[in-house]
Amino acid sequence: GPIGRVAATGTGIVSFPGVKKGESDLPANAETGGYILEPLKTPNKVIGVIKVGWSGWKNDLPEEDTRLLKTLASTIALVLENATLYKEHLEKEHMEEELKIAWDIQHSCLPSSPPQRLTDNLAATTLPARIVGGDYYDFFDLDGSRTGIAIADVAGKGIPAALLMIMLRTVLRALELKTSEAARVMNSLNVLLTGEMDPYRFITMQYAIIDPEKGTVTLSNAGHEPLLIWRKNRSVFDEIHVIGIPLGIDNEFQFGETEVPVESGDLLVFYTDGVVETQNLQKEFWGHENFRKLISECADLPVKDILDRIVDELKRFCGDEPQYDDISLLIFKV
Repeated sequence: GPIGRVAATGTGIVSFPGVKKGESDLPANAETGGYILEPLKTPNKVIGVIKVGWSGWKNDLPEEDTRLLKTLASTIALVLENATLYKEHLEKEHMEEELKIAWDIQHSCLPSSPPQRLTDNLAATTLPARIVGGDYYDFFDLDGSRTGIAIADVAGKGIPAALLMIMLRTVLRALELKTSEAARVMNSLNVLLTGEMDPYRFITMQYAIIDPEKGTVTLSNAGHEPLLIWRKNRSVFDEIHVIGIPLGIDNEFQFGETEVPVESGDLLVFYTDGVVETQNLQKEFWGHENFRKLISECADLPVKDILDRIVDELKRFCGDEPQYDDISLLIFKV
């Protein structure tokens, strides 16, 4: 009908008396009067149509009448658009406040500082791509001088990934970690999580037990990035790969573990793929080579300084390119 045509084309219509019933979808005075339809237009779209009708016989409209109606339509459109934008602004502010609360909750789930005995040995950080994210790290005082290290990457981003991250932390901390080996922890997690996760969701994770007295790190891996070890005495890297599928896919899968010797001064670098897959404006990846090169250049620094150097370089490399993936990094110096 006429209203639809005005809304679709953005062009007004003037209809004078004499229109037969059935030719218009307007219920008003089709035989005894006329009407004018004017679009309510913003710079980008038509947001409505205004109709003004009159009774009696008239086969012409003064120019000032049509000009007045066009002005009125423009003013109404502006008011409605501003009202809509203001409402969206308030909704956005409300959503951002809720996301800020969500980030505070999630951030409180990450350890705020290393155990006192590991202050000089351990540093970690996470940088979500959005306000909240799906990366997770944790560390645990085990029996003796052993330390448990966990790092994980939930598939996806934002609030859904953050909720799974919190579920992972809850289940992990409910396990008996002090006397459990790495593979047993991973198998228990997999059984408990698989039944609670949607089929299309999964978590990659690495769990390691560092034993400085024995001089070993025991590692189990669920489809996560390999452990990177900087060997201080030989100035070389070792990449420790352990076969394993992501958590949440198959609750019958049996995870294994690998024990690797470490020496005083070695750096153990745990990270999520967001570190090496950071992109710049040219869509180039920062990559493993740059990652290793920077670690080797600052390996003698305190772990907190090494961590800060890597974060600063990632920010410098990506520049104005938005962060695509969550980034987490944990460095342990034996």
